[in-house]
Amino acid sequence: MVDNRKISFIVCVNNDTFMNECSYYIEKLFVPEGYVTEILEVRDAKSMTSGYQEAMLSSNAKYKIYMHQDVFLINRKMLFELLEIFKDPEIGMVGTLGGKILRDDISHSFWNKGSILNGIHNEVKTYYFGGVGKYEEVEAVDGMFMATQYDIDWDERFDCWHMYDLTQAVRFRKSGYKVCVSTSEFAWTFHESGYCSTSGYEDELRKFANFYPDYFAEYKGKLTKDDDCKENDINSKKRIYNEILTNEKKQYGYSNLEGMDLDEFWSIYLIVKFLLHRMEFGFPKEDWIQIKEIITKKQVTLDFIFSTINHSTRVPTFMANEMIRLFSDNPTAVFFDQYQRYHTIAEILRRCKKMSGYEKVTILEVGANNNLNLEKEDKEDVIYYSDLEVPENRKYDNRYFAADATNLFELNDNSYDYCISSDVLEHVPVEKRINFLSELYRVCREAVIICFPNNDLGVAEAEKAVSEMCLETWGESNKWLDEHRENGLPDKDGINSFLDEQGIEYKCISHGDINMWKKMQILCSFVDKENYRQLISEANFEYNKEVYSSDVGEVNYRSFYVLLKNRDDLHDIDIADIFSADSFGKELQVPEIDKAWNAVDSYIRAKIEGNQKT
Repeated sequence: MVDNRKISFIVCVNNDTFMNECSYYIEKLFVPEGYVTEILEVRDAKSMTSGYQEAMLSSNAKYKIYMHQDVFLINRKMLFELLEIFKDPEIGMVGTLGGKILRDDISHSFWNKGSILNGIHNEVKTYYFGGVGKYEEVEAVDGMFMATQYDIDWDERFDCWHMYDLTQAVRFRKSGYKVCVSTSEFAWTFHESGYCSTSGYEDELRKFANFYPDYFAEYKGKLTKDDDCKENDINSKKRIYNEILTNEKKQYGYSNLEGMDLDEFWSIYLIVKFLLHRMEFGFPKEDWIQIKEIITKKQVTLDFIFSTINHSTRVPTFMANEMIRLFSDNPTAVFFDQYQRYHTIAEILRRCKKMSGYEKVTILEVGANNNLNLEKEDKEDVIYYSDLEVPENRKYDNRYFAADATNLFELNDNSYDYCISSDVLEHVPVEKRINFLSELYRVCREAVIICFPNNDLGVAEAEKAVSEMCLETWGESNKWLDEHRENGLPDKDGINSFLDEQGIEYKCISHGDINMWKKMQILCSFVDKENYRQLISEANFEYNKEVYSSDVGEVNYRSFYVLLKNRDDLHDIDIADIFSADSFGKELQVPEIDKAWNAVDSYIRAKIEGNQKT
């Protein structure tokens, strides 16, 4: 009997390295509630059609996904999107790339619909053709991914490794079903295709013309010979090998690759390449952090990693910066303002986890940025990120999703253990701020942790002074601080009243003496200037290391709130002593900060005087 809530992944296998990676992505998919999945590996198949036919008959799953072993399902939500498409009973097959079947060309297809990433040895290409809605109807789909909700026999007259996709698409359409491709902007598949073999292709193409004359009437021209495809494959691998070998010898005077045969090199290269894919697509850190171990154990060099990044990732510059960040994972090296926020949030989280007894929790940070500063402080937990729009370089990062935090309608109650917001509330329109707090509270299971600039008069004056300094010195004000002024800083009294009315227990602390914040914020406005970069970097490091813990004054820049939710064991949490009282309200003298301040202050005065004279 057909199981209507079962999804079977069917793969013909002849390479364990690729199949293991293919299985990894399948097992990481988010599975809709009530559904089960299985992976059927077909080995020693005589042809694609015979292998798929055998697996189809052996599975009682309603939904079957036929895919290549070198296809990685990078979109963890793709099953939800696929099932949504299959709600239309007229749709029999869904692919990720497809188009029309040409009638009289040397190629059997012209794919111009769908959405995929495709990797050859030395580059990654994005194929996104857009479309209206979630899918588009096509004549046929590429065989790398073919999902069906009905069983139709495969045409085993095609006893090679080609035309199985076209013939099956034709059979579905002849049976009265639609064939479609997903047009999801976040592609479902990454096809690590390399150079495809053309062996037997022409014979299968002629068969197709004979058996399905309505779809292919005439064969013209010449195809690339299979020997040429194999030569391209080997030459591409050799180019990458020689490039890395040359760079390593130039950089280090030697290379571990010297004397290594091409197959051995490629096996190492694939390991690194696959780990980088996991990193790029936002899979759990413990699944790709091995890349750090590979380097520290000197199995490969950093130069090897950067070369692999350049050849095998979609956004190589961004990925290279991520790798640098991985090896300089020192939270005290970030800007003071970010450290103020994220170190405090992480400390509150640690206390909450200790009180509740959890070692690992799920976190949603709303209004997230690109810097992943919380991950520098919190290496144990699973963190997801949302913003109104996903940054382009995070488009294929499964941790990120687009959402309006004032209306998280797609998220269920209690979806995450903790919801976090770092300096976002002041950017939310005043009339939506209660919705913002309410939605975060609804979506969290344990607590909401937020911070924002206080609405004290001294804070508004300090922000205005910093923005005006930027305008006079650089000719452009600070747009974020300008937005604070336009929206108005959050009203703490109003927030407290709302929380009291709702019966929400909360804790609150303030931090960041306003005079110190103003000084450090002005310093950081000069960080991009070569003459001051090192000075300001040292000032930030010294602030984070020596000043942060006692930086509390009579007027403080920022407040931190913890909204507790239905957890008696958390209600006794104490956050009042996070900051020491040794230097409350004092003007701290820190040589590195004072040195940077004196240099920048002199420049500002001279610049402003010059502007005034002009």
